[in-house]
Amino acid sequence: MTIADMTTAGMTIAGMTIADMTIAGMTIADMTIAGMIIADLTIVGMTIAGMTIVGMAIVGMAIADMTTADMTIADMTIDVMTIAGMTIVGMAIAGMTIADMAIDGMTIAGMTIVGMAIADMTTAGMTIADITIDGMTIAVMTIADIDHCWHDHC
Repeated sequence: MTIADMTTAGMTIAGMTIADMTIAGMTIADMTIAGMIIADLTIVGMTIAGMTIVGMAIVGMAIADMTTADMTIADMTIDVMTIAGMTIVGMAIAGMTIADMAIDGMTIAGMTIVGMAIADMTTAGMTIADITIDGMTIAVMTIADIDHCWHDHC
């Protein structure tokens, strides 16, 4: 299973590389990401390990110019989410509670989030720009190596 096989409408993931990105100890609801492994990843109508995403598309492995609405991920509901060049602009979140998400050693736009859990987070009209993970800007990352690194982190 690769992200390349994921296709829907309104979302694009292009020019990203997760091969060099390490997300350790990060759990999103029922989806666990450890060493570039996403357990029980099923993309049929956009279902990711118990997390349901509606009206979201992943085409060509690019998160550029992504716009979606009515996107529900487990307990998280997102309306009108726009990501352009891995820059989240005008991210409106309705009834969002990222209680199960924990991020360790991640960097977001020069802001280092170490041992910080994005729990109890409820907001609306949130703006996040220039997301960076592990000091690597997602905007310039590519997912070319994801095919052979999916279950075994390179």
